[in-house]
Amino acid sequence: MAEDKTSTIQNGNVSVVPMPVDIVYTLTISNDDTQYLVDALDGVQLTRAVDCTPSKLTFKVPKDPNLNFTEGNMVSFEVNGVNVFKGYVFEKSRTTNDVISVTAYDQLRYLKNKDCYVLKPQRADEFLKSVCEDYGLHIGELDNTVWKTPEKPQIVFKDK
Repeated sequence: MAEDKTSTIQNGNVSVVPMPVDIVYTLTISNDDTQYLVDALDGVQLTRAVDCTPSKLTFKVPKDPNLNFTEGNMVSFEVNGVNVFKGYVFEKSRTTNDVISVTAYDQLRYLKNKDCYVLKPQRADEFLKSVCEDYGLHIGELDNTVWKTPEKPQIVFKDK
């Protein structure tokens, strides 16, 4: 009987991996300087979409006196050493049998807030930086978009 195999491509090289592939995941919740390595009950569910909808991670953990986290704490999910989700605890609820259900979203969730911005002449990257600063979001390097919004008329984004 032939051994099941599959091909993977890494750095342009094709390698054959025997099947089944072991899947190892790491789920971490960070509360200030404390990190908790969590073993989820009933697995972890990661939901993603292509239409700029925030990624959503849901899981359940047993209530434990040593596990101390709140809404807003960072959650990181790795599969086989690759970080596939980094976000924040958005909801946590306790069931009657001492199980905590957790829902975490990535930073795109925080851009669903409604606010009012009146744009002065500025580039898109400058505007994005100011919005991220207002909401405490982490961003990397942004390219200079060169073009600035016109001096007049000012652009108003109300409840957007």
